[in-house]
Amino acid sequence: MTENDVVLLEEKSKPMAESLERVMRELKPTMSLTIMLLRLAGKDKKLRSKLLEFIDVMPSLGGNRKKIRNHFRMYMDEHRHRFPVPYKQMLNVMNIPVVSLWCAGVMEWVIKNKFAPHFIIKDKDELFELSSLYSADNCGVMADFLGEKVLTKKESEQFIRKYQEAMGWVDRGIVHVSVKPSSLYPFFEPEHYSLAKREAEVTLYGMFVSAFMQYNSRVTLDAEHYALRDLTEDVFCQVVSELKISGCDNFGIAVQAYLKDSMGSAERFVGVAKKRGAPLMVRLVKGAYWDTEVEIANQNGWSVPVFENKEETDRNFNRIALYLLENSDYIRFYPATHNPKSIAFVYTAMNELGLLNNNEFMNNFAYQVLYGLGESPRKALAQMHLPTLVYAPMGNLMEGMSYFARRILENTSNEGFLFTLVDE
Repeated sequence: MTENDVVLLEEKSKPMAESLERVMRELKPTMSLTIMLLRLAGKDKKLRSKLLEFIDVMPSLGGNRKKIRNHFRMYMDEHRHRFPVPYKQMLNVMNIPVVSLWCAGVMEWVIKNKFAPHFIIKDKDELFELSSLYSADNCGVMADFLGEKVLTKKESEQFIRKYQEAMGWVDRGIVHVSVKPSSLYPFFEPEHYSLAKREAEVTLYGMFVSAFMQYNSRVTLDAEHYALRDLTEDVFCQVVSELKISGCDNFGIAVQAYLKDSMGSAERFVGVAKKRGAPLMVRLVKGAYWDTEVEIANQNGWSVPVFENKEETDRNFNRIALYLLENSDYIRFYPATHNPKSIAFVYTAMNELGLLNNNEFMNNFAYQVLYGLGESPRKALAQMHLPTLVYAPMGNLMEGMSYFARRILENTSNEGFLFTLVDE
């Protein structure tokens, strides 16, 4: 693979990308409270930041209506002129003592019951219904459990039990399970590298063996903040290198294309797969912590680890995608993107490499989209009869508030394709 190969494939994929974009616009969701929130959040960076700060802080308010009212006004009052008329009226009403607490309760209810369900699955029954609904479109579901980094051994054990239970949902159509590395051990951080690596390896080894020997489930180690990247990859590579069971290929890891050195990760996984003699799954994502990574780097005077231009991230995504496809004997590839250009690039590359007619490859391939936000690309891919996997976060709103805020932020950038769908 050369840079020129990537550029040529991007040119070849343009007609398909344009066609796919037209279809996705036709399939865009109808106006709703969620779309109004996305449109509002995408209009102004500062307003978006304040809105998401409020959403993120809500769990700490414990349902206290007075605190909800005060925090909402603290974050949003200075931006009232930017809001649509119904929201301006709500802000005005919240200044009236008699009804302000009632308005705070209504607002909390709206966020929990109208916005969050577009991003978050409530429980396993809803997940099973979703899986059944999507199966007709050759679309699967990846189960992900919400919750930030665990703080205690008890919390870690609870997550591990959830993962083990989810592996048994294969008969309900849930074949893929996403595992957060920071949930495997309460001190999973570089400062405790040796201990964290040892503890996480023991847990992950048992999980991978169970996935293969007992359930035939597929488990992918997710990507989190950049600070955890090296530790996560070291744990994964050590565990899969030790797994010598013949044909044991039910596990994988995520690569974040917005990291400047992410090609090195892809090359490392291909090397490990070659050495162990069995394929690994790689979920290629663009990355969901861009703002946080930039802020952390700037605060500490470090080099920013992520591309600061979205076009560079998109090009790196294509570069890594082509590399992984060229090594399809060793990699089960799962590109995660909503962008029609990226989708078309992967399809064109597969066609050029003769993989679209390779049944073994296609049986272990799927595009991935986010639950709720990825409905337009999911439907478009279904029309093309291409396999798709929906990444479905499950849990209550309090567990998923950070995820909720992050996904809105990730998908309302004025550089993001989804923003253009809601801003028309």
